[in-house]
Amino acid sequence: MSKVDVTVIRDLSESKKRVMANVVQHIEQRDNKKRVWRWQYSVISVFFTACIVLFFYSQLQLDNKLLLSSNDLPILDEDEMSTMLNAYNPQSEQSRNELFQTMIEMDAYYAYALSKGIDINQKLEDKERLMSKQNLEDDHFKKNLANLEMSVDEYFEKYIEPFNIKGSARNELLKDYQKRYENSFPLHAYLGVKKEAMDYLTAKYVDRISYLKKKYQFSLDPKDAYVSGTKYKTGYVVAIEGDRFLVVSGEVKDLIGYLSNEEMINQKENGIWYPLHEVKEKIIVGNMVSVTYSMQERLGKYGFVANLDEIKIEK
Repeated sequence: MSKVDVTVIRDLSESKKRVMANVVQHIEQRDNKKRVWRWQYSVISVFFTACIVLFFYSQLQLDNKLLLSSNDLPILDEDEMSTMLNAYNPQSEQSRNELFQTMIEMDAYYAYALSKGIDINQKLEDKERLMSKQNLEDDHFKKNLANLEMSVDEYFEKYIEPFNIKGSARNELLKDYQKRYENSFPLHAYLGVKKEAMDYLTAKYVDRISYLKKKYQFSLDPKDAYVSGTKYKTGYVVAIEGDRFLVVSGEVKDLIGYLSNEEMINQKENGIWYPLHEVKEKIIVGNMVSVTYSMQERLGKYGFVANLDEIKIEK
């Protein structure tokens, strides 16, 4: 059985839930706003969290919807973005960016999966859905829908169920990714798939994305959307394996090749695995690097798995 099964997806979902829980807590502590608006963060966080567990297709403009073919879901849809903006009504620039980035990320999964010829299930069972109607049971949210003259059922069928189908495309991409990198950590698999999908979408639909960014004034830079505690690490690249590389701090350069990765992490009581894709052609074993990151998951007693925001090769 592929490692990207229900358990792996659940592990990734739980990881993202913990990260976003810290995000929401940070926002609520930072902004001393009236309680009436705090609901939006939980709703948008659910929307974002759900995200985390087209080269030869024709583009047709039908009712201002960009379709990959006549039978597919619209992507980068202006109507969808406008409706969701009014439904969730984010009050800060950060939360607006978070909402838009999540929507574009899900479109990227869907478009990229179709470009790879992956068959996407259009009829989902409850267990396959990233979001259910229960996620929308909020009085403030319902009031916003009422202002749009929409019921929860209507909103779910028109906007959330397509979102769920695009989520199933992400899961299929994760399975495909795991075939290439069988030992990939769930966080790195998610980040790898996201990079591939976003690279595809942003290269293929440059003008459309530029138009939407300008009209809705949002940023695609993750730093403009997600509050997270920036972390730093300086150390040596002691291993490169599959889709990741390992950085260990301390006097370790002379130990490379003599100790196993686990032995080195335990002896130096530190070690972080980072995703390789962004720096594959830049680093080699033995490089001293300074890394900036913002997400991490514990791996064993001393090790961690993390994302990669920035890296500088010291020598």
